[in-house]
Amino acid sequence: MGAPTSPLSRPMAGSERVHGGHTWISTIDHNVWEPGESGWIMKPEVDPDTGETIYPPFNRPSGQHDAYNTGMRMTWTDGEVYEAKRDGVVHSPDEYADDWKLIEPESESEPDEDDEPDDDESESGEPATEAWEANVDYSNGDALTYEGELYFVIQDHTSQAHWPPNEVASLYERQ
Repeated sequence: MGAPTSPLSRPMAGSERVHGGHTWISTIDHNVWEPGESGWIMKPEVDPDTGETIYPPFNRPSGQHDAYNTGMRMTWTDGEVYEAKRDGVVHSPDEYADDWKLIEPESESEPDEDDEPDDDESESGEPATEAWEANVDYSNGDALTYEGELYFVIQDHTSQAHWPPNEVASLYERQ
């Protein structure tokens, strides 16, 4: 049996750990539980072949400390992706549907007849992205750039100068 760990060496909220082939994010300070148990959420992954975000399966929260918060997404048992509509969601879509929004898969669109990029696409055919700015209302799913890196917004918010994308993993996901 190993020596007990100091509370100071335990993960803080937002810390990431790799466990069981997945990356987990601690939802509480000084987390004593093993990833996959109370106090952890699985980090979404990106399919290397398609670039599509794969959201983790629903993991029933054991309480407010690891509940789903506004904008957090998960994959339900039917394979559909749902997004929490408020903070503190502990029930599944089957138990309390009003807490969840079904996220429709992005559909493939037909190419324009004139073969010109749409207004929301760059010349490369990639989605157009704006440079990150403070004091801007961002919505979940928005793409933006910061210091030459591409980020996706993962929670609706108004950006703040002291919350840049490279420092706030709860609001932005670097691609």
